[in-house]
This record gives sequence, C-alpha cells and structure tokens, in this order.
Amino acid sequence: IHVGDDLANDVGASAKCGAVTVWVNEKYGEEEEEAEEDSRGSKDGPVWSTVSPQERERRRQAGEEAKKYVSETIRSVADLPEAIEKFLAAEAS
Repeated sequence: IHVGDDLANDVGASAKCGAVTVWVNEKYGEEEEEAEEDSRGSKDGPVWSTVSPQERERRRQAGEEAKKYVSETIRSVADLPEAIEKFLAAEAS
C-alpha cells in the first residue's frame, strides 16, 4: 500500500509499480469549485510559484490521468486505518 498526496508522483507512479494506492486529499468531499483552489485560495497555484503555465497544465493533466489508479481516497491520515481495513477485507474474501 502506498499513501500519498500527489496524484501523479505518489498515486500514479506507485500504482504503475503494482501498489495499492491511497490518495490523501484534504479537500475530499468538498464542492468541486472549492476543491480546485489551492490552499492559498488560488486556482493557479501558490502565488510564489515559479512554475510556468505550461508546466502547471502538464502537472494537472498528469494528475487527472493518475486519478484512475486511486484505490481509496481519504481526507486525513487519521482515516488510513479504515482504508487499510477495507483492503484487507477485500483481500480475504
């Protein structure tokens, strides 16, 4: 099981290596409009970021592609034990 908060680098990469993946998404369950915003309130990312618009779009696309590899989404690592129990129960049956 691989747990991470970055869709492309954590979830997508580890799933391609055969891991069961858990995406930690602090905004899980929020309205889509709110969830798209960065933690600093900007849909374009942090105001201090030096990432070009092209790179930002490439990363967004990689994240969208990685969503298909998400085995479970949790809002906090406090939710991780329940997610692991789901995996173990599914494996046992």
